[in-house]
Parts: sequence; C-alpha cells; structure tokens
Amino acid sequence: MYKSLLSFAIGLLFATFVFGQNADSNKTETSLAPKFLVGGNFSFNSTNNTTGNIILLPPATLSTDNRTSFFSVSPYIGYQLNSNWIVGINLFYSSNTATNIIESQDDIEFSTTEFQYGLFARYSFYASNRLTTFIQPSARLINSASDSNSLNSTERNTNGIGLGIGFGLTYNLSSRWRVISTIGILSYQTGTVDQVSFSFPIFPDPTEPVRMETSEDFSSIAANFSISSIRFGAEFLF
Repeated sequence: MYKSLLSFAIGLLFATFVFGQNADSNKTETSLAPKFLVGGNFSFNSTNNTTGNIILLPPATLSTDNRTSFFSVSPYIGYQLNSNWIVGINLFYSSNTATNIIESQDDIEFSTTEFQYGLFARYSFYASNRLTTFIQPSARLINSASDSNSLNSTERNTNGIGLGIGFGLTYNLSSRWRVISTIGILSYQTGTVDQVSFSFPIFPDPTEPVRMETSEDFSSIAANFSISSIRFGAEFLF
C-alpha cells in the first residue's frame, strides 16, 4: 500500500515541476539569478540526571544516573523553478541514545537510529520586503532501528513512507544567503514494524533466552504546531 502512495506522491511532485516550468515559459530572464540552493538544519541535545540512590543493605548504596543524547541533521538541495516554486530532494538522519548507569553493574543502553530520504516542493505565496512565507508538501521513505543491550531486550525495525505538508518562512540576508524556519507540519505515515524480543523465563531453563518475532502494519496521522515543531536552518543559493 505504501509503495502506491509513494508513487502517487512522486507523480504529484513531478506535476508540480512541469507546472512550474510552464508558468515560467512566457517570462524573460532579466538577470542571472541563482537557480540552485543547498540548506539544512541540525540539532543536538544531551542530559545527565541522577535519579537517586538504591539502598541495598546499610550502609551500602548504589547511585543511578540516566544519560541521554540526541543528534539529528537534515540537509537538502533544491532547484528554483520560478519566483514561487522550488523542488528538491532531502535527507534526514537522527541518533538517540539513553544509558542507565548503575554503580558496580554493566551499563544498560537503549539506542535508536532513523534515516529518511525523499522529495519536496515549496510554494511561496506571500513576500514582504525580505520575508517570505511558504507551504512545503513532501514525500519520504523512512527506516529506523532500535535495540538494547539489556537481558530482556527488543530489536525493532521500521520501514515505511511519510507524506507531509510543512509551513514556514524565509528571511533573505543577502542575494545568496537566507535563514529558514519551519513552524508546523501535518503528516501521515504508514509502514511495517518488525520486532524481535528476547527474554529469560524462570522455567524451564533461566539461562536459555526465548526469542519471539512479530510483524505488524501501522498508519498514523498527526498535526504538530507546538513550540517543539519550530526548526531553524540556513540556505545558500548558487
């Protein structure tokens, strides 16, 4: 199902490309304005929290720390069809790691990586001086993997597609540089989650792990216009 949706999205973006080219066919270029752009944004976050002490037998205690780190980068390249339309391709990579550190024990780590790549089209519909607002439909393939080194661990792999419409604005710093901010997004995702879990039952043999595999389809619709959806980046035109 999601392959059909992706084909439809690619066809829609191709139609946007043709429409943009036709819209400019009767215009005469008066200057060698930049036609290509590269841009992107990244984010990084790291926390370290002490959750308290686990009392075993007085006076012995074990301190417990929770450490998390998150990193993401989203580069893209686009082509400006005319003063209103831009089409391009984008990538997204993120890594999220959570570590539980307990004194005198092995660290327990949970990690998730995600990779996305796809197409986008941007339509600018209002410009005032250096400021321009836009909407940006997109289609992308999604792959993510999660695992853990704990005894009762679960490995999860997700494959699917995502469709979205983002909203934002750009501010021109010069003829080549501008800053960009996305303010919210409407999104739809569908795909498959494959999961492998391991557990150590008490009976019949606590030393022999039990492996269980599951696979299920999913779909979701979301709207995010909170402060957490705001992203800032930069673009260079050439």
